[in-house]
Amino acid sequence: MKLLFLGDASSIHFARWAHYFAQRGHEVFTSSAEPPKEELPNFRRLSSPIKWWPLRYLALKGQVRQLIGELSPDLVNAHFVPNYGLLGALSGFHPLVISTWGSDVLISPHKSFLHKARAVYALSKANLVTADAKVSHIELIHLGVKSEKVVVMPMGVPKAFLESGRKKALEKKEMVTIISCRRLERLYNVETLLLALARLKTARLWQAFILGEGSQRRKLETLAGQLNLGDKVSFMGVLPASYYQELLLKSDIYVSTALSDSTSVSLLEAMAAKLACIVTEIPGNSEWIKVMENGLTFVRRNAKMLAYLIEQLVDDNDLRIKLAEQAFEEVEAKAIWEENMAEMEKAFLKLVEKD
Repeated sequence: MKLLFLGDASSIHFARWAHYFAQRGHEVFTSSAEPPKEELPNFRRLSSPIKWWPLRYLALKGQVRQLIGELSPDLVNAHFVPNYGLLGALSGFHPLVISTWGSDVLISPHKSFLHKARAVYALSKANLVTADAKVSHIELIHLGVKSEKVVVMPMGVPKAFLESGRKKALEKKEMVTIISCRRLERLYNVETLLLALARLKTARLWQAFILGEGSQRRKLETLAGQLNLGDKVSFMGVLPASYYQELLLKSDIYVSTALSDSTSVSLLEAMAAKLACIVTEIPGNSEWIKVMENGLTFVRRNAKMLAYLIEQLVDDNDLRIKLAEQAFEEVEAKAIWEENMAEMEKAFLKLVEKD
């Protein structure tokens, strides 16, 4: 197949999709208004004269149509509904696959009538819509997408990383490492984690690493200082993939304070690295975490409850190890990257054969 991928080239998730299909021997082209952070197959940069976000992507319609005319792809896959999904819809090209990432269907359409209308229009033009969680599938149906047009498939973790997790020996520890891997934006509510950590009893031996970048970083660093967490909490920024995976494998507890999520890849990676996971009690997380079976959940923004759960896992080595082992088994059964993307490849081929 000759495939054109439209999406945010700076995103690791977009890059993973493009590289997978290229490695499978398909002729892959990628295009984006954002510069890539790594080399992408046959990358074409889109350039918009408009900086204002609502109109920035609409101004790219002509360039996308011209690119499609030049390449004559067998299929276009547009990632994230409000921008590239809309561009894919406006191109008039078929077969079109729109890949949703979570907030583009769980949050954006609920902001206003116009946001919803944009999503409904874009999705109505897709021959197939991909979702990484059941909760996203439900939202897509509410937005008018027929259920048979939706493929639900979590992105998953690579087999190689899963094998690293399998080899990890879980043991009792005096110093427990807590890790957060979400972007430092309001949606991910990392402030609640800091407030929870400040409530932990000083006698407990723990350290916390907060990964990621975002508009809230300075505010969060200031808060950590005000809470006297400076010697216990380290802000690590964005780590190279190898260092990130190494740190995950050395850690013990994963915390996600996200206010909304579909299937979080960082959660799946933490489960694959045999971490005991504590996540917000929201539908996207509940698809993966079963309380006291393979993880724990807490009410959003409830720092007191989160602190209590962290304390339980710091104190109870047996519980922490049990949850970590069961989390690994859940990912191994349902979220292997290569196996899930092979199913996506079949869906793409089926569309092309129909066309």
